[in-house]
Amino acid sequence: MYHFETRITQLQRKTTQLISQLMIPALLIPIALALLTTGCTSDLPAVEASKLNSQAMNNTPAGGIGTGGGVTAALFINCPTTLQAGGSGTCSVTVTGTLAAFHWTVNSVKEVSSDNRTSYSWPLVTTPGTYAVQAVGSDSSGKPVSSNTVNVLVTAAPAAGGGAVNTASIFISCPSNVVVGGSAACSSTLTGSFISGTWTVDGAAQPAGTSLNSYMWSNIPTAGSRRIQLIGRTASGAAVSSNTVTVMVTAAPPAPSVSIMCPSRVAYNGTGTCTATASATVVPASIFWRVNGLKVEGSDGKSAYSWYNLINSGAHNVQAVAMSTTGSGVVSNIISVTIENPPAPVSALNIYCPSTVFIGESPSCTATSTIELASGYWTLDGVKIEGSDNMLTISFENVQTAGVYRLQGVAIDVNGNRIMSNIITTTVRAR
Repeated sequence: MYHFETRITQLQRKTTQLISQLMIPALLIPIALALLTTGCTSDLPAVEASKLNSQAMNNTPAGGIGTGGGVTAALFINCPTTLQAGGSGTCSVTVTGTLAAFHWTVNSVKEVSSDNRTSYSWPLVTTPGTYAVQAVGSDSSGKPVSSNTVNVLVTAAPAAGGGAVNTASIFISCPSNVVVGGSAACSSTLTGSFISGTWTVDGAAQPAGTSLNSYMWSNIPTAGSRRIQLIGRTASGAAVSSNTVTVMVTAAPPAPSVSIMCPSRVAYNGTGTCTATASATVVPASIFWRVNGLKVEGSDGKSAYSWYNLINSGAHNVQAVAMSTTGSGVVSNIISVTIENPPAPVSALNIYCPSTVFIGESPSCTATSTIELASGYWTLDGVKIEGSDNMLTISFENVQTAGVYRLQGVAIDVNGNRIMSNIITTTVRAR
């Protein structure tokens, strides 16, 4: 009984604090306490007045509502409910439980660079209207979690010194996508009279961005999401901010290129195959091949090309040519391919002689033929040997003169064709 009465007493005290914070008239406090203690039959959990107070002050439903059961985290945000155009607003979030990640949204659109920020400041708000601010994320199990929504009313800023509302405004346009190293050309539409302007990128003033009408952001150095804005100043000194344009800067595509590989040598009457490798910025169907600077007919659109029955002995320069996706021409490296000489023909007439003869010896040479011969003779150092006609074997008696001698057979076949045999070099020397 003592424990139950103690819990009631604690609950009455917290409730009294809560009623005081909610500014309930003092006359109603006894009635509220009486209702609280009437009919209690068990332990009651303590109520956290701070949570109730936060919900009452924001006049919105409690946050942390997921789309499925078992959500283990909650988000609750606080934001100013009224802002003036040209000003900025800071919102804070209270996280209960374990979140995997969250970000801020304005009118259901994710704010740039707002991931996991417990305190988030808007950029300059220039357009009057009502903006719905919310924090959105997911708990540790991946279930979605959304905070309460705070509607922020942005009102028009008064003119400098008070009086009439300043109606000057700026609207800018920029490309949404550019590449690293490229340029983004931005333009502006001005309403009202301005005396100067400053273009900013991610909040930093650009030295070259002083024109009210346009700005060329050149030689963009790095990839990423960039925010561009124009801040104008009227004759009365009022600062007017344009809308913010987000420009996505991506890495530049690779330069168009074509590289080829070929064998350095090809056998006579053989086949040579070359292959081409092109970058993603080259149109594959545009590839064709050149040999010695001349286009090879039938090679269009082939990343691999073969030449057959190559008989033009010597070195030949091979190259591939293509077109880039932007319409510019691209040429590959040049490779020199050598077609080898034809093999020496096999003679139909062959002779054999000893390569060494000693003085005083009597050597013999013989001839053989694979075809029918009509006639023939022998030569010594290119001069016909008299009496050697139609002799398949020739002998030299008692050789006495030392030296080096070249012997060859010469024949005429039955079709009248002259046939030369191989040449044999014989050395005559003393023992």
